Amino acid sequence: MKNRIIIILIFIVSLTLDQISKYIIQTKMILHQSITISENFFHITYILNKGAAFGLFSNNSESFRTPFFIIVSIIAISGLLYFFIAFAKESRLNQIALTLILSGAVGNLVDRLTLGVVRDFIDVHWYDLHWPAFNFADTSICIGTGLLILNLYRQDLKKGL
Repeated sequence: MKNRIIIILIFIVSLTLDQISKYIIQTKMILHQSITISENFFHITYILNKGAAFGLFSNNSESFRTPFFIIVSIIAISGLLYFFIAFAKESRLNQIALTLILSGAVGNLVDRLTLGVVRDFIDVHWYDLHWPAFNFADTSICIGTGLLILNLYRQDLKKGL
């Protein structure tokens, strides 16, 4: 029971952090406004991402993009729930990882359902070399994926592979 509460709290905190941060950015900044945090490294830059990661599919028509991303998101969320139920029972780290990935997927799906786009604002770069802007949902997905990879590596070490 305690484990279930922790997993639910991780989901709620991660999703809430994502949605509140996006709301604050949307209401306090104008589109494409950029605030320098660290001159040649980190800015807060408010953009609307019409595409997927790295802007993939952003040039497709909205009538294709929005339903496509909503369907893909629902399939991904369904798959994550299946993996959580089927394979993560015995591994707390896998439960946490899948919960983070799930909360990120839901966070970006909320944007797609309500706005048709995803709000991004974390802008990391090294001088003129820019990584595409992202948000806390994307961060949750990446951290969760990293934890899954780490746990797979740990399991391989235990098996002597």
